[in-house]
Amino acid sequence: MTNRSRPLTLWHVPWLFGIAILLTQARWVVASETPPCGATKALPPVLDPACRHRKDLQAELSLFGGSYLGASLGKSFLAGGRSYFHIDRMFAVGASYGFTRLFIGNRRFGETIEDRNVHLLSGELAISNDIAMRMGRQLLEMDLYLTLGAGALRLNEEWEALGVLGGGVKFYTGLPWLAVRLDVNTDMHGTHGAFDADFTVVAGLSLLFPARPSPLGH
Repeated sequence: MTNRSRPLTLWHVPWLFGIAILLTQARWVVASETPPCGATKALPPVLDPACRHRKDLQAELSLFGGSYLGASLGKSFLAGGRSYFHIDRMFAVGASYGFTRLFIGNRRFGETIEDRNVHLLSGELAISNDIAMRMGRQLLEMDLYLTLGAGALRLNEEWEALGVLGGGVKFYTGLPWLAVRLDVNTDMHGTHGAFDADFTVVAGLSLLFPARPSPLGH
């Protein structure tokens, strides 16, 4: 990865925010007013947008931890945090930071390892869809979302371009300010001239503010 290509990669990060804003404006133009909770008889309340968690213009702060499975980096842990601003029910923009360490026994790096610490930074766009899961007699409110991101990865004291593609599910608890996330992503980056697509699985807790209890009481 040459120095010439890195600014172009970082230049793409603001485009995620611009795309989200344009998509949101398009939805506002074609969307009609949302009826009150319970007015839509064809849907159960947990799938009725008027009855679900109200995340429009809400901030989300999350801490996560899990596994990093890399072709060149090896198997290791992954820990970090992310922040999102939910523009509306479907679109959110934010940023993510992750930290892991190189697998010291990896032969591809051999004795060239100067720094085992790996840092991952990305700007992200999340596109959510309302879903629910039955647990006994109770329906659990959830979001299923797609994650698209771009940023940079610091590997062995060098910055490389980073692409993020994946998604996950968010479980809403009985508290209006707390949710649980499960994210499964693919981190795409260069490694010593090669191309790697690494697999990450992390779970995390999200703080939501301002807290807005839904009409269903959560």
